[in-house]
Amino acid sequence: MTGSSDVRQSGQGIRTFIVAMGLLLTWTGSALAQSQAVKNFHATIVDKEGVETEVTSLVFFWEEKLNEQEVALYELRHLPVKRGAATINVKFESIQSVEFRANEDGGLPILSVTVKSGKTGIFTFAQEGNFRGQSDFGEMVIRPSQLNQIRFK
Repeated sequence: MTGSSDVRQSGQGIRTFIVAMGLLLTWTGSALAQSQAVKNFHATIVDKEGVETEVTSLVFFWEEKLNEQEVALYELRHLPVKRGAATINVKFESIQSVEFRANEDGGLPILSVTVKSGKTGIFTFAQEGNFRGQSDFGEMVIRPSQLNQIRFK
């Protein structure tokens, strides 16, 4: 009888362990999902006419036609920029402001990016795209060539 009692206790121990691990995995998964939630960026956008607009949910985006029926939408919360031969993804959360000036070659604007540490770098876009965000009046879409400045909050 000791043998069957040991097996029952061992089975209960395994079940308890499995339940505890399931609870731990559920809690860890929930905490991980919360920490990976999409961050909502707020900014003031100043266009070439000097008009300032407050926006939330700011993203840099572009669409790519895959075939006749499908289009891929890319939404970034960073700026893909070029500095020399390197591509750098400057995260929105690290940016204080971005100033835009016309490119003498007629290409995409030149960017002066100031990060929260106070450092400023001069870049060109690595990818053509637009900015989109929610204003008090609705969704706003604006091309970088129409911008003077973005100030992140």
